[in-house]
Amino acid sequence: MSRDVCRWPVSLLLPAVLLAGCASLFPEPPPPPRGFDFGPLPAAGSSQPLAEAVTLATVRAPSWLDGPEIRYRQLDRHPGALSAYAGSEWVAPPAELLEQRLRHRLAAMPPPEHAGVPPLRLDIELQAFEQLFEGPRQATVVASARATLARRGAPAQSRVFSIEAPSTPDVAGATRSLPRAADALVEAILAWLGAEITVD
Repeated sequence: MSRDVCRWPVSLLLPAVLLAGCASLFPEPPPPPRGFDFGPLPAAGSSQPLAEAVTLATVRAPSWLDGPEIRYRQLDRHPGALSAYAGSEWVAPPAELLEQRLRHRLAAMPPPEHAGVPPLRLDIELQAFEQLFEGPRQATVVASARATLARRGAPAQSRVFSIEAPSTPDVAGATRSLPRAADALVEAILAWLGAEITVD
């Protein structure tokens, strides 16, 4: 019985072996980070109209918050170290996402009681937006911001708002609880505007 043997030249097999070895030396790049936003915009509630119109001028953040990282702090280990989750991030810096929510709520409010006058200027500075670990299995989130309202012919009024809320101790908890804290921050600012803006 005859047997056909396929014989490949060594010169052809050697490049294939070398290519296989090089592929093992250069692993595939990691997948891109998973992006999160704050979820659908909240439905407009039955809010009371402001006495005067307000224009949201700026929503700023310090340099360490001016990025898409989802930040957390381990108070039980290194309270001065601000870390970021790997593989997950916001689709935009938190200040930009907060601005979207606040503009949406301001636009949905009823017309001001005193129309026809120049709007008042509102500036927001986001000061904290992070998850806090008190222990390996215990976490909260905090969102704080300073709101400054420029008044015509009067000193500007300013107030710091801070919202804390429970969270599961993982990135899923951060991406669920921080958007809720942001919405609570927006509602607190709107309530302050309603109490602060009065017409004599």
